[in-house]
Amino acid sequence: MGTVTASGCRGMERYQEMMGWEKPHYFSVSLIELKGEKEIQRVRKHKLCIALFREALKLEDSIGPQERALLGHYARHICQPEKVIGLIRRLAERGYEKKHGHADFSLQVDTEIELLLGKGLEKEREDIVRNAGEFLKEAGKIYAFKDWELRLVLGYACRHGSLEETEGIIKEAAELREIPEERAFYLAGKVEQAQMQEEGFEKPEGMPGYIYARDDFGLSKAGMKNAAWLLHNGALLRRCRDGTRFYRTDPFTADGSYIIPHFYIPVFSSPSRIDHFEIADEKRAEVLAEMYEGNGNMPKELVSEMRQGRSVLKEIRDFQKEREGAFIPMAGKGRKKQEAMNRKRWGSDAGR
Repeated sequence: MGTVTASGCRGMERYQEMMGWEKPHYFSVSLIELKGEKEIQRVRKHKLCIALFREALKLEDSIGPQERALLGHYARHICQPEKVIGLIRRLAERGYEKKHGHADFSLQVDTEIELLLGKGLEKEREDIVRNAGEFLKEAGKIYAFKDWELRLVLGYACRHGSLEETEGIIKEAAELREIPEERAFYLAGKVEQAQMQEEGFEKPEGMPGYIYARDDFGLSKAGMKNAAWLLHNGALLRRCRDGTRFYRTDPFTADGSYIIPHFYIPVFSSPSRIDHFEIADEKRAEVLAEMYEGNGNMPKELVSEMRQGRSVLKEIRDFQKEREGAFIPMAGKGRKKQEAMNRKRWGSDAGR
């Protein structure tokens, strides 16, 4: 690919003008009533971050598609407009993706770590995350980690994994050119358990999913195709096509992070208004058992759904194909040959 000269940051004057907005009303953040001045200010900053991101999409022609996804992820989570402007400037002035054909992986790692460290981790956990980030950068020279793999590994290191365990997970992914389905499900499950503890719930069935306006995530119509609702954690809810009133989440959030798929049921505040959604995995299984009890005619797709996300590898691959253009992991002899090559690079204990 030929070198492209970056045109630099074009919208700085516009971004500074937007910082002076008293009420960035373009985006409705949620259906939950805001309480207190502190919460109102937090939401205002969140709205402004999203507005700045969307403005950058229009103004900056030197920011590539992968960098736009990174910027959108950062804007939705950092809640600091000044930092969003700083990242816009850096991406636009460097024009890294335009020159190299892909985003700067080191910058992606550093950005994700910044978001995780903003949660106020203990010193020991913070060190694990930083060291895992450095190891990821080295492994990234061998294997191009997907966005969801990067977030899953660092999210796990942030809450659970030791440095040694995290390094083993990274080595395994680099050797296999993917995070295996069982490993991904395990890591996502551990992260979910930690989130439940942080929010004071004992099991997923107690975790409500509040509705967010779609514009909060800066999504295009194509990005929201067939999605009925967007939850506060970025999960896309789709109606189950079996005559029931259940919804099911995709294995990926709106910004491409891997999650444990769950079934949800709407909770109404009035006969015609959904207030929020609650996870209903157990209830879903009970309803299906009652519907098909005794006749043994449950459709195969429903049997698969009742496994509640334990078989999502096909969905992961379909998702990768859509985002990256027919990504197909190696299999059979080709995969064994690739593994042997990786062991040469990483050593005989790679991935163990």
